Amino acid sequence: MLVLIVGTSYLLVNKLNANLIRVGGEERTRMALNQAKQALIGYAVMFPEIDAKSGTDPIDGPGYLPCADINNNGSAGGSCSLSGGTSIGRFPYKTLEAEDIKDSHGERLWYVVADNFRNNPKKLARQNSETVSDSTGNLEVNGMADIAAIIFAPGVPQNNQNRDAGPNDHTNYIEAVFSSGNKVIQTSNTDNYILLTKDELMQAVEKRVLGEVAQALRKYQTDYDAYPWLSPFSDPSTSAFKTVINTWQGHLPYHFLEDLPDGSNNRNPFDTEQSVAWDINNGTLTTSGNPDTPDPDENCMRSDDCTDSIFGVLNGPIQIAKAVGQCEWTNTVDVEPKNYMKCNGTKTITTAYTRTHNLFGEDIDITYNVSRTYSITFEYTDIDDAIIANPESTSSRARTLDISNNNVENVSVQLSDTYDSGLAAFAAWFNPVLYDGQRASTLVLSIGEILDGNISVGSIQYDINIDDGEIPDWFVKNDWHKLIYVAYPESESPPGSATVCTSGTDCLVLDGAGNPENNNRGLVIIAGAAINNPAEGIEQDRTAAPGDLLSYFEGMNSIITPPDNEIFEKGKASSIFNDQIKVLATP
Repeated sequence: MLVLIVGTSYLLVNKLNANLIRVGGEERTRMALNQAKQALIGYAVMFPEIDAKSGTDPIDGPGYLPCADINNNGSAGGSCSLSGGTSIGRFPYKTLEAEDIKDSHGERLWYVVADNFRNNPKKLARQNSETVSDSTGNLEVNGMADIAAIIFAPGVPQNNQNRDAGPNDHTNYIEAVFSSGNKVIQTSNTDNYILLTKDELMQAVEKRVLGEVAQALRKYQTDYDAYPWLSPFSDPSTSAFKTVINTWQGHLPYHFLEDLPDGSNNRNPFDTEQSVAWDINNGTLTTSGNPDTPDPDENCMRSDDCTDSIFGVLNGPIQIAKAVGQCEWTNTVDVEPKNYMKCNGTKTITTAYTRTHNLFGEDIDITYNVSRTYSITFEYTDIDDAIIANPESTSSRARTLDISNNNVENVSVQLSDTYDSGLAAFAAWFNPVLYDGQRASTLVLSIGEILDGNISVGSIQYDINIDDGEIPDWFVKNDWHKLIYVAYPESESPPGSATVCTSGTDCLVLDGAGNPENNNRGLVIIAGAAINNPAEGIEQDRTAAPGDLLSYFEGMNSIITPPDNEIFEKGKASSIFNDQIKVLATP
C-alpha cells in the first residue's frame, strides 16, 4: 500500500479537524474515510515513483492525485475534468494500491478531485505550493475554498436513489449538490464525507521536497567534504541560482540543461574561473592588425608553456578570472547538449619591451608598454569523465576537462599584443616605424578537425548537477527551487575537513525544535503559499516584493540581519505561519 510506503512523516490526518469530516457515528465509516485520505496523500507524495513505474517521460513531481474510477472497476480513469463530470466517481483503490475500502454499509467510497491536482491532463505546468493556490482550479465545499479532494461514504440509499438502475451515477450515492462546472459542492445533512484540503496535501508534499534537498546536501557533504557555497537570495524569477563564494544562506545553486515547461532555455551561460593549458600541433594560424607590429610568437600560440621574444619564459596554465570567463552547455551540431560544453575567457598580461629605433641617424632605445590579451574559446564533448575538485574557501566545486583526439568541436586561441610607446604622435620620424598599435594571431581548429595535441580546462564551476541525478529534475521543472532557502553557519565554510560548528557556540539556532536548539549545522526551509492575513499583519506579496525574504518566510525565518539571521523558527502551520524546516546535521 502506498500509505505504508510513505511513512508517518508524510501523513497529516492523525488528528483531523472537525470541519473536515462529517460521519454519522459509524466508526467503520470514519476509519474508511481516514484510510482513503491517507492513501491519497501517499499517492501525491510518491507520484514521481508512480509516474516512473508507468514508463512516462518526463517524470512529473509530487502533488498529483488520480482521476476517479468511473467504471466501478477500482482503477482511475485515463483522464478527467470537473466540467466534463469525469472527476466524480468511485474511489480508485486499485490505482492507489489500497484495499477495496468500503463504509459500514458495504458501499465503496466515492471521490471528487480538483482540477489543480488531477494527474491527467495536468492543469498546471508547474505543480508547487504557490501554483496550486489558484482557486479557480480547486473545489469549494460548503463555502470552504481550496479543497483538493472530497471523499464520500454513500451509506444506505436516500430518498429516490436507485443504485440498481444507475450503478455509476453519483446522484444515486451522493446527496450533495454540484454547481459551477462541478467545482462548487454543497453537501446535505445525510452526506458522510472527509475533505483533503490544498494546504494539508501540499504540506505533505513539501516534506517530500525538503527530504530530497536534505538528502542531496548530505550526500554532497559526504562526497566533497563540505556543503556547497550558495547563491544569494534574490527575486527567484531572475536569480542566477549559481554559486557565489562566501554565501552561507540563500538559494540552492544548480546546473540543469533541459528546457523548462514553458519552453524557456535553461542553459544560460554562467560566469566561472578557468585554468587553461594547451599543446596544439595543428590548426590554421592567421594574423591581423598593424602589419608593422611583430606577430606573437607561434610557439606561444600553440602552447601555454613557451618562450616568447617579447614576454620571455611563459609558464601556464592561463588563469582566467570569473569576471571574464563564461561556460555554457551548448554546441553547434547537436540538439542534446548534455555532453557538450563551450567556454570562453580572456586574460591580459603586461610587460615592458625595449626596442632600438633610428631617429635622424641616431639609434634611440624606445620602451614600449606591451599588453597581451589571450582570448580562448573551446567547444568540446565527453565531459562525463571530468575530474571533480572539492569546494574550497575561495572556490566552488569545480571540474577539470582533459581534451584530446576527436572529442573537440571548436578551438580558438587568439593572442592580441598591443604596443604603446607614448610617442605615436611622432611615428613618422622613426625609421623603421614604431610598433605602436595592435597585432593579433589566431589559431583555429574547425568543426571536424581532429586535435593533434591536448587541451586542459580546469576550475570550471560545478554546481549541483540535476542532470546527473544529484537532485530530481522535477525540483526545477516545478519551480520548487524558488521556494527553498538553505542556511549554514559560517563555521561550516569549505573546505570541510575541520569545519564543524560547536553546539551552543556557532551553530544555527532553531527555536521550537526542542532541546538542544542551538546545535544545527545546516537547515533547509521551504516556503508555503503566500499568506494574506491583514488582520494579523501578514501580507506576503511575491509580485510586488519578490526579492524580500518577508514575502516568502515568516517569523525568525524572514530576518536577514546578523546575528539574528542565524536564529530560525519551527512551528505548526497556521494562518500566520506555514514554513517547514529540515535539519541537515548536528555536530
